[in-house]
Amino acid sequence: MTAAHGRYHGTGWVIDLSEDRVAEADRLTSIHEMWHDRLQFTTMYGLLVQVLWSTADASGEQTWSQQAHTLLAGAVRTHEEFAAWMTEQLAGSALASLRAGYPDYAALADRARQRLQLTAEPYTLIHALNAVYRSCMQPSAIAEMIVADTALPLHRITPASLSRTARPDHRLRILTAALQTHGWGPLPRSSGPVTVRDYAEQGDDDWEQINRVFYDRCVRLLTEAGCPTLPYEGQLAHVERLHARAVQTIGRPIRLVPAGASTAGPPSDADVVLRSAESEQLRLRPAVPATVVGAETPLRSLVAGRGDGRHLFLAIRPGARVRSAYSLGGTPVATGRHLALLRAAVGGPEHAVVLKDMTACRPAELLDVGVPVVTSVSMAALAHDEIRERWGPLLTVDTSTVLVDLSPTRHLRLWLDGDAHRLRYALARYRAAGRTVVALVWQLYLDTGATSRLHIAIVTPAYAAAFEVWLDSHPHLRARTERDDDLTDRHEPLLSISIGHLLAEEPTFDFQAFDEREEPPDE
Repeated sequence: MTAAHGRYHGTGWVIDLSEDRVAEADRLTSIHEMWHDRLQFTTMYGLLVQVLWSTADASGEQTWSQQAHTLLAGAVRTHEEFAAWMTEQLAGSALASLRAGYPDYAALADRARQRLQLTAEPYTLIHALNAVYRSCMQPSAIAEMIVADTALPLHRITPASLSRTARPDHRLRILTAALQTHGWGPLPRSSGPVTVRDYAEQGDDDWEQINRVFYDRCVRLLTEAGCPTLPYEGQLAHVERLHARAVQTIGRPIRLVPAGASTAGPPSDADVVLRSAESEQLRLRPAVPATVVGAETPLRSLVAGRGDGRHLFLAIRPGARVRSAYSLGGTPVATGRHLALLRAAVGGPEHAVVLKDMTACRPAELLDVGVPVVTSVSMAALAHDEIRERWGPLLTVDTSTVLVDLSPTRHLRLWLDGDAHRLRYALARYRAAGRTVVALVWQLYLDTGATSRLHIAIVTPAYAAAFEVWLDSHPHLRARTERDDDLTDRHEPLLSISIGHLLAEEPTFDFQAFDEREEPPDE
């Protein structure tokens, strides 16, 4: 059974729930991909690859993405062994089914464990493993190529321009041999946790100190073997220069997410984990068959619900997202940047949807039908003045919701950094075609009583848990935030209609709806 899968790449990964019921072990796919991002964000080699991917996103020129993939090919073993072993440490009772379901990853995890040449309690092994794989991703040569007066142009930083001693997988072989010959030397002592579970419950005040000891040992072994290596947080000194090189090359900013290796420095581990989770795409089903009906079709034919619950459902989405979400048949839809579509699910095994293009219409045409109009506007669409102005009569707090398709962490920081806004949120589980998803629902409010529209993010249970850890890691955000699961009860009619349509009529959910050729809009 293949119920969930991930594919590590520059723009995220897919959690596919469209085939069968997902086993507990399959849910670890997201965790595996997050560990990949952890290694990327905290190392020089990883940041170089990220810059190239982000340059492709910002410019629309996919040759940058191809260049990134050729560089990443020199770090595949390093990445996969690290992510496989770290995922197993968090598997808990699902470890046996994880190894049975993913035998290739089990072999990678075993190989990582063998490289350590160390017998110790699990938490000490985590320090050692972090040190081995981070140091292999921290070649000094990458930094020198970026900061030197004779620095190579960004497009010329390729595997052919790198010596073997700068390639992570080659460095991993060198470090493995050095550990076999010389070992770790005296191990640091910790008064902290022994197991991963202990760490989750009590933390570890000695984390950075112990992590540095293991890392410095790897640096020494690599350097003595002819593989110069950056110090523990050496990558951070070069982030601005790396970003500036990309901006100079393509003439516009890029998105770059650096991070420190220690929990002590900004951004926190929780930031890194949640930013990684925001690369996840949740797929409930393949592209949905949809019939676009013509202008002559009466609006009343698309009324959904029964009795007092009868309503029209209007979805306002980026046009590109509509075209990728549905297998469209019938009348062509408008070619505009954003589309406004009346939607109704036909039901049946094909989960077919009927659409009527209302993009060129006026809100009054819908209001004149005589049934409530419930509107779901995407966050990306709502950021544009023309959408707010045209559809304002339907975008009220009581009759509309916002589908979160942009980064929650970015926007919640913007909204909560001031003194005025507060946040209420709820987490509610829903069953969709036999699968469990979580609706993260939030609403901003002021002390005056004014509130925002309800925002809805459809996420995995893993993301929902990471979201709460992220809030807890930032006291200034948590102080302005309240978990209020009664929020869904107080707005049950609106949420029931909105979430019902989302789960029945949309195949995928993610936080990457901005146009790849422009900066994500601020709100």
